[in-house]
Amino acid sequence: MAEETKWHGYYAAGVPPWDTQAPASQLKSLIETGIIAAECHSLVEGRRPQALELGCGSGASCCYLATQGFMATGMDIVPQAIKQAQTGCETNGSAAGSCQFVLQDAWDLINDNDHDGCIDLLFDCQTFHVLRQKDEKTIVNIYHKLLADGGLLVVLTGNANEAEVGPSVLTRDELEHAFDKERFECVSIEESRFDSTPAYSKLEQCPLAWVGVFRKRVISEKETVPM
Repeated sequence: MAEETKWHGYYAAGVPPWDTQAPASQLKSLIETGIIAAECHSLVEGRRPQALELGCGSGASCCYLATQGFMATGMDIVPQAIKQAQTGCETNGSAAGSCQFVLQDAWDLINDNDHDGCIDLLFDCQTFHVLRQKDEKTIVNIYHKLLADGGLLVVLTGNANEAEVGPSVLTRDELEHAFDKERFECVSIEESRFDSTPAYSKLEQCPLAWVGVFRKRVISEKETVPM
């Protein structure tokens, strides 16, 4: 409850420090350069792909995914964030009808099977580096159960190659090793910088970030993988 109150407080105080009110530029680049289409092995011709964003905030990235052909779902723990996201989606004609927002605690997904194995693209912007501090193994298990075989996880986290100035930071090894090689294939991990926000604009430069792309491995019926 204390953690939930913390996130409510950010929205009550105005625009959260991480919220750009725009789609993440890193996500747009991965989509528009064709990397997602090439690396997502769960895509099936004739079936509309499913995208899920955990910690969707005001929903701009989720709405963007809807305009790119995905059936997109955004989840957040804060009612005000969901309300903002729904309002934004309603004013974005090209996203309307292809995007929905759900008030949901990510931890509850461990016992919620509605999305299991259905997600072609799971997007996480500044959520994993918070949740891992509570229970990294469980949140990685949740991501794994959500993804379709061959589906992609795109995770945008803080980067420990610079001092922490806002977002929690990880080393490259910490990020790569969080997603075990038995269940995930590391497609790429690249350095980036978080997009500018009013809070970040007060810094010398926006915080350093990692953009990790991981693919859920297809496991044969004869294989078993430790959870």
